[in-house]
Parts: sequence; structure tokens; C-alpha cells
Amino acid sequence: MKAMIRLLALCVLGPMPSYSQVAPAAVGPGQTPTAGSEKMIYAVRYSQSGQFYTKQQNIQMSNVSATLDYANRDKRYPFTAEYGGGYTWTLSGPGYQTGQFHRLLLTQGINFRRSKLMLRDNVSYLPQSPTIGFSGIPGTGEIIGLPNPTPSTSQTILTVNTHVVDNMAGGEFQHSISYATTLGLLGDYEVLRFPDGNGLDFTTVTGEARLDRRFSGRTTGVARASYTQYSYPGTTITIQTPTGLLGVEHRWTRNLRTNVYAGPQQIISSLDPIVPSSLGYFIQANTSYQRRFSNFYASYTHGASGGSGYMIGAINDGAIGNYTHEFGQSGLLGLTTGYNRVAALSQRNGVTNSEFGGAQVTWRIANNIIVFANYTAANQSTSVTLPGNTLNELMNTFGVGIGLSSREWRRPRQ
Repeated sequence: MKAMIRLLALCVLGPMPSYSQVAPAAVGPGQTPTAGSEKMIYAVRYSQSGQFYTKQQNIQMSNVSATLDYANRDKRYPFTAEYGGGYTWTLSGPGYQTGQFHRLLLTQGINFRRSKLMLRDNVSYLPQSPTIGFSGIPGTGEIIGLPNPTPSTSQTILTVNTHVVDNMAGGEFQHSISYATTLGLLGDYEVLRFPDGNGLDFTTVTGEARLDRRFSGRTTGVARASYTQYSYPGTTITIQTPTGLLGVEHRWTRNLRTNVYAGPQQIISSLDPIVPSSLGYFIQANTSYQRRFSNFYASYTHGASGGSGYMIGAINDGAIGNYTHEFGQSGLLGLTTGYNRVAALSQRNGVTNSEFGGAQVTWRIANNIIVFANYTAANQSTSVTLPGNTLNELMNTFGVGIGLSSREWRRPRQ
């Protein structure tokens, strides 16, 4: 326990970038968060859940978890802190789910008249690959279906009985050159580590320059140039991916927005006989639709990655879709689904395909008391010889529980 606390503290106090800021976790019905709308909200939950497999032994568990979100709402120096974590007890079946899980996201902004600086740090300690909810652990009762619920874009191969420390940190600077033109600079740093030695540690460093040009009140053109390096501790192997992108961001209506970016991506390998260098492409597209009581978000990405902890470099195709709907001030429905295809850069390896999806209903039965029920499915198949801790079957998770949740302060709906 003390070693885990020291490890998390070390990660949090390290360098501070991330690939993307993840939306704050909601804590109950009527609490879908909007930027700058919350001051401090919390939830404490207890749940009973079961994981049912098609091949291995089923597991029955009890979970105690908590979430805490804080935002100071300062226009000049906005700060947010979001935590989600808890402890799982195994009631029957293999005991590898027993133990703690944590995720902490910190963001600090500095806003000037024409410039903005954002620093962020996203650190987690999880017993399996994250899928749904803020912490990524299914069955705990965390609200799902938020715009960007996945804690890490790097763990795209699903695992069980696998403890992972993942620290994504970053900084982004934006400067308005004129009313229509904005320059952006971004730096990212990530370390993915497997304390039990059942995965491939790697480190990612990224730098990006971005130029936005507004063509109209609804349409913005984007040019991006980035350089990413993946390295693997204990080896001299490195993979670099210089990438150039052109894109467009368009607001179709007040509620509907889409973004599309695409361009060439070069893969430069220091291990060329096994991981050949090549020229590929990168695509990123997303859309969002927001109404008074409903929100929808979907995204797709194709490009190189570090290999998800089980390959030396890979080409990833990932898609995710999320939906939330509020039933007045009492009920909240969340749906999420995702797909990942991970193809090894090495010509001697194959492809891993995974899908996951989940649904949860949360209902407020008293002033601060909520009840919830959820279901999550995750399936993975592979043509690669992967370690035994990777999922290679269908896993179903059912959970029910009760919680104590604060009321959220919010601005009036537009």
C-alpha cells in the first residue's frame, strides 16, 4: 500500500503533458458536466458485480469506490482536479481482481488576453485495461457515456490480471495572431509500465505545432505537424513517426459539430530488419451532438502507436461512440461502445481485434442517494501469440449498487 502511494506520487510529480484532456466524470443524475460548471462534486459508491467468461472461471466481487471533481472556476487561472478510485474484494473465483485502483487528472490553465497555456497530468494504476467510466473499471457505478471516457489511448489490447501504471502528461500553448488565425504548440509525455513484468514497458514523447485559420463563423481550417518517438526501456529500439495533417472543423448547427484531419505519416524504425520503416497515413475524425437532455459523441482514429504494451510498434484503428440521456433530475442513462484493431509493425506478427460496450442506468431515490445497474461486454480475438494475461474470449460484467452523491452546481441550461 505504501509502495503504491509512493509510486503514484512519483508519477504525479513528474513531467506534465497528455494527448487529450478527458472530460470530467459525472456523479449522478442531472449532473452531466459542462466546462466550468462545477465547483466541487463527489460520490461514494458500493457495488456487487460479477465477471462471466466463456473459457475461464467466473468471478464475483464487491467494490467500494469514490469520485471527486473540483474546479475553481477562475477565468484567469482555471484549475481542475478529478479523482476516481477504490478497492475490490473477490468473493468467489480467482483473486487477481482484488486490490486497489486509482486515477487522478489535474489541469492548470493560465489565460492571457491573446494567449492560453494549459498544463495537465493524467496518472492511473489499474488491474486491467480500462474500458468504461472515469477509472475504466466496469461494474463500479461510475457514470459512463461521457464524451471522452477512456483513461488511456495507449492500452488498446484488453488484459486481465495485469497491473499497469500509466502517466500521460502534457502542456499546450495557444496564441491568437489575429481574429482569424491561431498558433498552437503542444508537448506530450507518457510512460506505460507493468510492475509485474507481464507487458512491454514503453515511453512516448510527442511535439506538435498547429495553425488554425478561421474561414467563417462555422468553419476553421487546420494544419498540424507532429513528431512522436516511442522507446522501450532496457533496449535501444526506437520508432519515430513524423506526421503532417490538414483538417477542417465545422459547426453545422448550434448542436452538431464535426472535425476531420488527415495526412501522411512516416514510420522510422531503428530495428528495420524486423520492424521495417514505411510510409503510411494518419486520420482522425470526430463528431458531437448536444441537446438539452442528450449528448452524443463519436470518433475514429487510424495511425501508428507504441504497440499497446505487447508489440514493438503497431498500426491502430480505433473507434468509440458514447451517448447520455437525462430523465429530468432523477435518472441518467449512459451508453458506450468501442472497437480497436491493432496490427503489429513487425511483418512476422498478426492482428488483434477487440470490442467493448456498456450500459448503465443511474437513479436518484432520495436527496443524495443514488442506485445504479450496469452491464459491460468486452471481447477480443487475435492471430498473434500474446501472453496469458491478455483477454482472448468474451467477458461479461454485471453490476448493481448504491451510492451517496452530492448535488452539482450548474449554470442554467442554454
